[in-house]
Amino acid sequence: MPQTLLVRIQRVIEEYRQQNKLKSHGLGHRRKILLIGPPGTGKSMTARVLAKELRLELHSIQVDKMVTKFMGETAAKLRQVFDLINEVPGVYLFDEFDAIGSDRSLDNDVGKWDAY
Repeated sequence: MPQTLLVRIQRVIEEYRQQNKLKSHGLGHRRKILLIGPPGTGKSMTARVLAKELRLELHSIQVDKMVTKFMGETAAKLRQVFDLINEVPGVYLFDEFDAIGSDRSLDNDVGKWDAY
């Protein structure tokens, strides 16, 4: 892991641990981070480390399994997840997030139209 990335992860952990101190100064700790990269670069491992270090449960949401051909059904599933996030503290890893956007060359893509 590059040193700069390690420092950034440690900062997230420290902010969480010092959240009361931050709050006393009118500040908040980081609540969201975006981990990007090709498969095998450590995104899931980083989420596991964060959960362990923060003493929080890790919840892995497989986005590709939530997306259906019915937009309303997908939205309802996502709403359930976000309701859970508001109720249950934890580290939430949205895995396979690229399933939300599909290949624009597909004919069945939502909102696809042909320009002539």
